[in-house]
Amino acid sequence: QYDGAYRDYWEMVMDAPKSLSAESFQFKNKSYSFQRYQKQFQNRTFDSYYLDIHSGWERKEIESILLTLRDKTVFVEDEGLKRIDLNNQPVLLDKLLKRHFSLFPVYAIKAPAKSLLITKGNTATPVIGDVAETPFEINLRAFMQSHQKLATVEFGSEPSAYIKTLREYRVLDFEKADLSEFDKMIREESFPVNQENEKNLLLKDAELIVQESDAQSTGKAPDHLFRLFAYSRVMKAIGETGVTEVQEEDSIMNTASEAHIVTPVSSLIVLETQADYDRFQIHDKPDHLKNAAINQTGAAPEPHEWVLIILCVLMLAYARFRTPIQSMLWVKRLVSRFGMLTGNTRSISWVWR
Repeated sequence: QYDGAYRDYWEMVMDAPKSLSAESFQFKNKSYSFQRYQKQFQNRTFDSYYLDIHSGWERKEIESILLTLRDKTVFVEDEGLKRIDLNNQPVLLDKLLKRHFSLFPVYAIKAPAKSLLITKGNTATPVIGDVAETPFEINLRAFMQSHQKLATVEFGSEPSAYIKTLREYRVLDFEKADLSEFDKMIREESFPVNQENEKNLLLKDAELIVQESDAQSTGKAPDHLFRLFAYSRVMKAIGETGVTEVQEEDSIMNTASEAHIVTPVSSLIVLETQADYDRFQIHDKPDHLKNAAINQTGAAPEPHEWVLIILCVLMLAYARFRTPIQSMLWVKRLVSRFGMLTGNTRSISWVWR
């Protein structure tokens, strides 16, 4: 229980279920299921390290990382990439830790395959769309289309919007860590193997893998497994080729349409009634997924369903804090008024006899 000043940001953490369902979802002769993600380490060293500094860091965290990398070549971004050492460290930290956010220029890293980016989440950050058609965005797009992955260690519970987008575009081969785990990786010269491929979608935050296979099954898993897989495939294609090129690629656009998902290259039309769909000649395709419904895992109630839920809660609350007789009279009057509105007074009067 919290008692204090208003906080505009909070989060709740709970343990994941220990057992994982073996159920799968079947779609177009493909099966989609969850698997546990188990880290597999490989020997890997880096020539250069790039530290993304902003106000989301604690100074002692940066100093601890620099101590771990004391014999390494470390760069920071300060109007260009600058090497940080014991001489300029105090001045650079004083300046960079005052930044409210950062957009680290990953495209400026000369040898991504032998470099490691170290970053931390920060809620106050622009998105790539905010710098559209600028030299930054043009250079970033060219880097993304070069198909080079940049190894990244990410601190904190939530990445910035900028880093999250690079993750979804599969530009970053990222690993979450704390100070002790990072120190161990550097000392042992190890880094986790990227287990994602055309058949495996890696959800590192959830420590899960969505696996696609040709196996036939009759599982009852929700269709969100395929939606996750399809969304990942579309976002990866955007990162590799760009939005315009993806829109001209029929196979990628068809994937978004089949999964009924919203992406930067696809959208959905949601109307109020079936008559509206008929009027605009919008029809479901039999071999595509439909919109998420209330009886599917993860779906949200529609507005009219929320109204019914709220009315039921109010009625129960009123009945709880009034005497039984008053409660019955109040409910009877409410139901009677509803009957007059609908014209179904006969059946309602029968209920109350």
